[in-house]
Amino acid sequence: MPSPAPSSNPNKIWYNCSCHCRQIIYRALLPKLTKPTEYQTLKCSCSICTKNGYLLVYPEHDEVKWDKGSEKLKKYEFATKTKDHLFCGECGSSLGIDFREGKGYGLNARMFKGLDLEELDYEYDDGKNNLHPEFNDVTW
Repeated sequence: MPSPAPSSNPNKIWYNCSCHCRQIIYRALLPKLTKPTEYQTLKCSCSICTKNGYLLVYPEHDEVKWDKGSEKLKKYEFATKTKDHLFCGECGSSLGIDFREGKGYGLNARMFKGLDLEELDYEYDDGKNNLHPEFNDVTW
């Protein structure tokens, strides 16, 4: 279980996060993520979510604080090129997605310190079959 810090919003807590090498350290303000909870973590079957191991939660831009190493963030665009997939330039950890233009983030819950992934309530999205086929071909 994370050691969340208190928040001015009683319904949300700060989760500590980092990439694998800890060159990028950040915090995310979100509702309680573990069961019992009303919050669902997205598990999608599209190619980028599958390849990056994304388990996505969605804070607003002002609910994420980049404490260390934000200059080491690397960005990758694909498909519609309307969002940045964020990863560490040192260790390659997939941190999440910046939806840009005030639309917030989709952060990878795998980067959250001490979070028991078995205790999350998942929402499943069949992105593999719901997205454009040209952006989703994972067959080799």
